Order: sequence, then C-alpha cells, then structure tokens
Amino acid sequence: MADHDLLQAFAAHEREALQSRPAEWDAFARGEIDADEVARRLRDRGTSEAEIARGLELFAPLSAAFDDALVAKLLAPPEGEREAPAAPPNVVDRSDASWWRRRSVAWVGVVAAAAAIAVFAWPRSPVSVDTTAPSLVQLPTYDMSIQAAATVRGSADEAVHVPPGSQLTLLLRPARAHTTSPSVAACVRRDGDVRVLAATPKLGKPGEGFEVDVALPDDLADGPAEIVAVVAGGPLPTDVAAVCASGRSDLQLVRKPITVGR
Repeated sequence: MADHDLLQAFAAHEREALQSRPAEWDAFARGEIDADEVARRLRDRGTSEAEIARGLELFAPLSAAFDDALVAKLLAPPEGEREAPAAPPNVVDRSDASWWRRRSVAWVGVVAAAAAIAVFAWPRSPVSVDTTAPSLVQLPTYDMSIQAAATVRGSADEAVHVPPGSQLTLLLRPARAHTTSPSVAACVRRDGDVRVLAATPKLGKPGEGFEVDVALPDDLADGPAEIVAVVAGGPLPTDVAAVCASGRSDLQLVRKPITVGR
C-alpha cells in the first residue's frame, strides 16, 4: 500500500471512530455536563461500568491548575540564560536586534513543541493514581438483587420502595466463576450525595454468589436513590464514596435503583 493510500485509510478509520463515539464524552470534556450525567446516560444505553470508568478518566476536563502549571512551564526561561548585554550609549547595535529576532522565532518553536508534549503527556488533574497501592485482580461483572423485610415493595425489574433506616440484604452474583475472594463495600446515592453504608459481607467460596447486609440511614430523604456495591479483587480503596460516585476501571461497581419513602 502506498503512503497516500495508507494515510487515507488511517483518516477514514479516525473519522469512523469519531462518529461512533457517544456525543456525551465530548460534552463532558468541554465541561457542559458532569460525570454523573454522563454515566447515567451511558448506563441507560447499556454501556459497561468498565467502559464508563475508562471514559471518565480519558475525557476528564483539564482543570485551571493544569492551565496555570502549563503556562508557568512554558514561560520559565531556559536554565542559565542571561539577559542580552546592553549596547553602548548612542550606538545602534543591529546585530543584537537580529539576534533577538532569531531567538524569538526559535523560542516560539520550543513553546509550540512543549505545548504539544504537555497536552498529550501531562497527567490530568482529576485523575489520581496511587502507585503504592497493591494490584487488584480484575473480577467479572456482578448482578445484584435486594432482599429485605415486608416493608420493601417492588420487583427485580423496577426500583424497590424502602423506608429510611431499612435493613437490606444485597445478593451479589458473579457473571462467571473465579478463584478470588472479593472485598465489598456499599453506598447509597441520593441527589448527588454519596453516603458509605456499614456493610457486613457473608462470603462463601471464591467465585460464588454472596450476601451483604446493609442499613440505610434513618435521615435519608424520600425520593429516588441508588444502592452501589463496590466489589474489589483485593483491598478496598480508601475513599469508597469517591469510587461510588465516579467508578474505577479496576473495580466492579453494581448499581440498583431504589425509591425511598415511608
């Protein structure tokens, strides 16, 4: 294949990938919608939690701190550079002016190259990676159902109705067998507020379904909410609430809508 044909094929592939990408990712990158709204829309279309978590990481808007740090890097003079010597009084030093013009052109090139490298290589501030954390086993996806007392109403196909303070049992089943004993946490989300629940897992053999007992807060407001279970193939993260809100690609998040009401 000639170089021209190869470039055309590459361009066609990029156009196809751009057209097939959900428009929500571009809106999120521009700051027009938040992470919760992106995740809600994509879940409604059947996008997996792993894909959503990866997209939130890749398309996270650049922060003001990133802009400030980039400007500071680009405007800092090269190390060891000195000011140009002043010309003697009443003498027009044309060679010095020419040198400054050449230097300005070169500096513009350096700035452009540095900006290009920074955009693609600089880590985005909303993404926090703990390099000291132990590696986790990637578990399969899980399905979750809610069991509770007779005060809970609803079915597996709709949001169950629960009063505040309810004692719930979450039944989690893996999509396939595995050999890792998981760690589990749970949260409840209500109008953007995420609260970590006291969770008591009842684990059986690795790779089998298990139960988790949780209790909703007594002061949980009425209305639609969501139970989020975090299943890890290793130690749980330190900030469970943040994971429940935004997800993480190396963890399995299982969500179940509920309606809180007395």
